[in-house]
Amino acid sequence: FDFRVFNYMEIWKDIKGYEGLYQVSNLGNVKSLSKTVLNRGKYPSISKEKIFKYSIDKYGYAFFKFTKNNKRKSILGHRLVALAFLPNPENKPQVNHIDGNKLNNNMDNLEWNTAKENVNHSWRNGLSNSKKGKDSHLSKLTEKEVLEIREIGRKYTLNKVAKMYNVTIMTIHNIIERKRWKHI
Repeated sequence: FDFRVFNYMEIWKDIKGYEGLYQVSNLGNVKSLSKTVLNRGKYPSISKEKIFKYSIDKYGYAFFKFTKNNKRKSILGHRLVALAFLPNPENKPQVNHIDGNKLNNNMDNLEWNTAKENVNHSWRNGLSNSKKGKDSHLSKLTEKEVLEIREIGRKYTLNKVAKMYNVTIMTIHNIIERKRWKHI
């Protein structure tokens, strides 16, 4: 028996909580199963099995939308695969993409991790956003504004300074205490 051939065979399993409705495969695909539905509330017809297309969330992960009892729920594709196919004897809470590709949800590319293991993997492989301060795409402030905040931050309330720069009170606090923008 050649195990390498087995790895590329697509195997399907029911999605927990959606048994008989949806399945996930070891290759990261998701499908709805055939079922009888009532058209216009009274005429039965059979909806055929269908492979889903995924959507991508704001972090770049594939997710799928499911409906059960008229309630919709979105679930990340890599979690679906891991829950169905990967043992988790240490009960680790996160799923890591070994190759760093957030869309590669093949079971061979996934592993259970702790948050710390996931962050360490990201840094070791250059996957994290290492840009700081004004170079970060998330930054609302310039270096000049940060220096101004440090200058006036002790003269006014955090609330007043936060309103002046349109950021949160915690952002102002972290800048003044040098927990953020440490490099200037």
